[in-house]
Amino acid sequence: MTEEKIKPVKEKKVVVGTEMVKSELKDGLAKSTIDAEPITKDEATTKKTSETKKEKKVEQPRVKKMRATVKVQSLPISLKQSMALCNFVRGKSPDRAIQDLELVLKKKMAVPMKGELPHRKGNIMSGRFPQNSSEAFMHLVKSVVANARATGVEEPFIIVHAKADQASRPYGRFGAHRKKRTHVELAIQHYQKVGGKK
Repeated sequence: MTEEKIKPVKEKKVVVGTEMVKSELKDGLAKSTIDAEPITKDEATTKKTSETKKEKKVEQPRVKKMRATVKVQSLPISLKQSMALCNFVRGKSPDRAIQDLELVLKKKMAVPMKGELPHRKGNIMSGRFPQNSSEAFMHLVKSVVANARATGVEEPFIIVHAKADQASRPYGRFGAHRKKRTHVELAIQHYQKVGGKK
């Protein structure tokens, strides 16, 4: 009997990326073994949730804003007059507020103010006719109406928020006096949405 020759087993190492692949050649057949890490359940769930979040973001429709605001910093007007004008304008429609501010400029309607001030005619005790502050507030009311129309807020409007804060006051020439500076913020929205009423 003839002795069968046994073929030696050869091992070859092939570098693929950063992994070592061992291939065994037996009887002319190539058998390769690759070490692959199995995907855990946690990784699969995170992939699914990330895909669903991306889909939800795309599906959400754009919502129109129900409120428009305007913020101005460091206006050269008095803080006391600005606070009085905020109370004077709040709760009115923009058209009515502009009409009343025009009457203030003509000195036909006084703005109610606190303190030791002269009494005025009408249903108020004391008040004044602030000229510069009234002009600035008229400009702000017109600006906030333009913002509301640009963002798609439904008409008619009502002023729901008016606020005045003290700003940093710079010194005048040679530090003799300090100038007047005020931050003002106005907000309007559709009058039927105020208080949750439709």
